[in-house]
Amino acid sequence: MRNVFISSVSILLANISLLAAAAWLPTFLLSVIGLDATSVGVALGFLMLTGVVSSPAVGALSDRISRRRVACISGIASAVISIPMLTTQYSFWSSLGYSLMLGFLLLPAWNLLVAVAQESADEESVTSVTGITQTFGVVGSAAGPTIAGSLIAIFGINQALIYSITLPAFSYGILALTLVETREKQVRLAGMFNLRQ
Repeated sequence: MRNVFISSVSILLANISLLAAAAWLPTFLLSVIGLDATSVGVALGFLMLTGVVSSPAVGALSDRISRRRVACISGIASAVISIPMLTTQYSFWSSLGYSLMLGFLLLPAWNLLVAVAQESADEESVTSVTGITQTFGVVGSAAGPTIAGSLIAIFGINQALIYSITLPAFSYGILALTLVETREKQVRLAGMFNLRQ
């Protein structure tokens, strides 16, 4: 249950970050960076489309090393990428680069963390565990745009997006380090069992 709880909270944080970005980056790119509407649409499209590549690629990487390490790296790296994205002036091409990197790093969080929760559950509980983690993800999806919008009125858009994109992404990465991967142990045990046969 510890892994299920950590995975659920991590998905919540990752989705706060991702959906705050999806909801408020267009306004930020229009008003602060000065891109036109078409450029903003392309940048946001690139942010979301990277999931087509990143989810299977990062998933394959997590199969080779570990889900918690990959989740940690992707969370912290997305926080690092978001800082210059939210604090500097740049061109359309740079906005595409930032959008690609942020989407590539944040979109696979759901797959990585649901997998950890599923691997931690016994066979009869996999569907329930999946439902719990996905529910937290949906709550994070609703909370992200709301939190960011509320903070904009208080701090301005730059600071609000740092609080609602950068901090949750960093927190998700750190929290992912506390996961205990049962899959590695199961794979090792399966290998030992096969050797004995």
